[in-house]
Amino acid sequence: MSTVLPDDFTGFEPPVELPYPDGHPGVGTVTREEWGRAERQYADAIPILAEPRWRAAAEQLHAWFTACRQAQRDLVVFYS
Repeated sequence: MSTVLPDDFTGFEPPVELPYPDGHPGVGTVTREEWGRAERQYADAIPILAEPRWRAAAEQLHAWFTACRQAQRDLVVFYS
């Protein structure tokens, strides 16, 4: 089984031009075409993540991807 961790789904390719935010080192986007795969792969990874912090992070991201699917929206994340 291939485990996908958060680094696999980070990039900055929004469908509209956005200014790069000052003081924020990272922006990630997940398009509608990508979040279905991301949601499935995070769901598969959660049960095998032993580290509680990784599990909590994966559960949160999975919830975001699920919300994206339900709303039929892309996801844009600002992170540091």
